[in-house]
Amino acid sequence: MNSTLLIIDTSPLGAPQDLRRYLDKHIRTGLTVYFIHDGVLWLKNEYWEKIYEPHIVYYANALDAVKYNIAFQSDVIFSSENTLGQLLKTIHRIKYWSREGIPLAGRQPAENDDSAD
Repeated sequence: MNSTLLIIDTSPLGAPQDLRRYLDKHIRTGLTVYFIHDGVLWLKNEYWEKIYEPHIVYYANALDAVKYNIAFQSDVIFSSENTLGQLLKTIHRIKYWSREGIPLAGRQPAENDDSAD
């Protein structure tokens, strides 16, 4: 499995053109994109086991990623299951938060930091 996977749950997103602009801005060449309308649960278990590699796959809310213009170091599965709070608890996986232009690559959150809830 190479690290060129992006799965997007478009169901929580009211404006598909916002998602398209986000993809156009952030997708690397060769990235495989899956548009999902009912979350990631549709994937068959045997296929999920092949694509799921926690060190390269990141979960995020598609609406939050578009709203806050977030780019990631790892490849991404966008799902409406995760909140911005959950995303921020693992902010060390985020490459940059380009809306503010703040580089976050080296930041490590406290292990029991609940401030992002």
